[in-house]
Amino acid sequence: MVCADKSKAWKRPFDGMVTTDIDASILTDHMMLMATELGLGSVWICYFKPDVLKQVLELPENLEPVNILALGYPAEPEADKDRHSQTRIPMDELVQYK
Repeated sequence: MVCADKSKAWKRPFDGMVTTDIDASILTDHMMLMATELGLGSVWICYFKPDVLKQVLELPENLEPVNILALGYPAEPEADKDRHSQTRIPMDELVQYK
């Protein structure tokens, strides 16, 4: 489980936005990249009840569960690295430049 520490979060001075979700997401992404380098598969899980996790794991008030990262050895062979050109929206349809 990846948690954000609300007591150490950076706050944008212009509007007070707290970056805990962003920071935890960057960390999770890096963990997934490292897992791939180690030959592990990973799944990002956001479908959970944070209050239940906090209670069961006895987390302090300042820690906010952001996501769960499941790691393991894939049961299936590695996917074709070129599959995205067939399964994703083409970049020129997704991104606009001005």
